[in-house]
Amino acid sequence: MAGGNSTVDKRKSKRKLVGQVGELAHGESKKFTLRCGGIGVEAFLISYEGSLHAYLNRCRHIALSLDWLDNQFFSDDVYQDDSVVAFKDIKPRAPVHILIIPRKHIPTLLDLEPADGPLIGAIFFAAAKLAQEHGIAENGYRIVVNCGADAGQSVFHLHYHLLGGRHMGWPPG
Repeated sequence: MAGGNSTVDKRKSKRKLVGQVGELAHGESKKFTLRCGGIGVEAFLISYEGSLHAYLNRCRHIALSLDWLDNQFFSDDVYQDDSVVAFKDIKPRAPVHILIIPRKHIPTLLDLEPADGPLIGAIFFAAAKLAQEHGIAENGYRIVVNCGADAGQSVFHLHYHLLGGRHMGWPPG
């Protein structure tokens, strides 16, 4: 068919290459803006084990400005080491609300491997240290991780919420 489908041709002509395999080193990320219904939405690419993974920032409490390799993952870091970085949530649900994120890209809890055991230990070590530093360790605190869309996970890079400074009800949710 000569000329093809004009709607498809128009859509293809508006596409913009945002990354390709080999462009980013392992663990490196790149932020870009995606237009959705005329609105700019933050998105990012992460290179992991030879392939690129793209994610939209649909989680309003995580403001993305990724720079993994230069230890500048977020502008409001409150803790970082070789394994994790932590920063204050910009829409806190408690007087203390800190996000703890592994530097290694892991989409969900279901993607953990036995070799990730030390990394999970580092996350909980960071949580305990932050709870002490922010004065919530003695009265108690909560660590929350969402796994999957039904649980509320909207950014598919594993992250833990450290919450404290007020009484927490049970059950959560």
